[in-house]
Amino acid sequence: MLRKQPGIEIEIKIIENNILTVFSSIRKTAISINSDIKTNLRKEKLDSEKGIRTPYKNKYIITIKRN
Repeated sequence: MLRKQPGIEIEIKIIENNILTVFSSIRKTAISINSDIKTNLRKEKLDSEKGIRTPYKNKYIITIKRN
């Protein structure tokens, strides 16, 4: 029997008004900000390599919470 993997918690901060929203999965995050799951994961990797967080679409700061 396949077990569903728990989602990764994602924080999205809208730069314009500092509203912080927490999502329970990367899929829900992607739907909310009209992006792609792979794009979000790739962005996380690039930001990690650079050592800084850059805004996505010049509008969102994405923080992926990994245990």
